[in-house]
Amino acid sequence: MKNKNDYEFSLFREKFVEHRFLAEILELFWKKGIFDVEVLKSEIDNAGYDLIITYNNITNYIQLKSSLKRAKTSQQKVNIKLADKKHSSVIWVIIDDKDETIEFEYRIFIPKKNEMDNFETAKHSKGNAEGVKKERPNIKIVKKAQFEEVSLDGIIKKLFKVKK
Repeated sequence: MKNKNDYEFSLFREKFVEHRFLAEILELFWKKGIFDVEVLKSEIDNAGYDLIITYNNITNYIQLKSSLKRAKTSQQKVNIKLADKKHSSVIWVIIDDKDETIEFEYRIFIPKKNEMDNFETAKHSKGNAEGVKKERPNIKIVKKAQFEEVSLDGIIKKLFKVKK
């Protein structure tokens, strides 16, 4: 991916991140002796989440975001509908592909319904016929500083109250 424009392979990267994230999180559950985990995939992304993972009577709605470590990405766009869920999170996967191996770093943001209005409203990336980029009222811009750096183990402890 280094030699091509990153956007050319964005769908490949999205699917790669999703599959690897799931593989790694399920591997971690396995190593902890936890096997009663349920995973569902959203086919339509209009409610702000990609995955639903249930464990310990906690169902968490997860939006996966990704960027390359070498990129200058400083924010993510988050659907406010995610905050309507009792348990939800945005997991930002930062991909380091500088060496022969690909490493993931994680950041997490847990949207709270009463706080989402405090974030800036996103605009469409393309303008209308007059060149005006209209606001997207259901999408908020969340800065990198709002995301907490976390390990994969920290993710399952934070989201599913795993104590092991």
